[in-house]
Amino acid sequence: MTRQIVDYIRLFYWSPEDDFDSNRPSNAFTAAAFLANEAWLTSQYFGHWMVNYDRGADIAIPTISLTGIVVVSMLIGGFLTMLLALAIYSATHVRWADQLDAFAMLRIGASISEDIQFRPVRNVQKIETLDMLPGWIGDVGDEQDDIGQLGLGASNRLNGKRKFATHEISRKG
Repeated sequence: MTRQIVDYIRLFYWSPEDDFDSNRPSNAFTAAAFLANEAWLTSQYFGHWMVNYDRGADIAIPTISLTGIVVVSMLIGGFLTMLLALAIYSATHVRWADQLDAFAMLRIGASISEDIQFRPVRNVQKIETLDMLPGWIGDVGDEQDDIGQLGLGASNRLNGKRKFATHEISRKG
C-alpha cells in the first residue's frame, strides 16, 4: 500500500518521457481545476447548482475620533522632536570614550578603587557607596594646564579643544 502511494506522488514530479519537471504539480492542479469546472458547466444539473457561503461572525470595528487622532499625533510628534534633539546633542558634544567597552569600565573602576574594595559581597543592596558616587565623567585637571585629566564626578565639563592624557602601553621586545 505504501509503495502505491509513493508511486502515485512520484507521478507528479517524474515521468519516463520528460524525466524531472518542476512544473508538473502546477500543471496537474490546473488541469484538475479545468476538468472540475467543465464537469460542473456541462452537467445535466447545471441550473440547479447552488453556492453556499457563511458571512461569519459580526465584529465591532473600533473608530477613532478626529480629536483622538490629533492628540496621539501631537504626542508622537513631541516624542520624535525630543528624540531628534537628543540625537543632535549626542552627535555634537564631546565624548570621553569612543565606546563604552570593558577597558573603559576598568578605568572607571580603577578610579574609585579606594571607595570600593575587591571582595565578595553577600548583599549588594546594603552597599551604599555606589549610591553616593557621581555618575558623570568630567575634567579634574586645572583649566590652565595644556593636558586635561578625566575623572569621575569632576566639576569641569569636557572641552573638545582640550587634549587629555592617554594610557600608554609599553611594548617589551
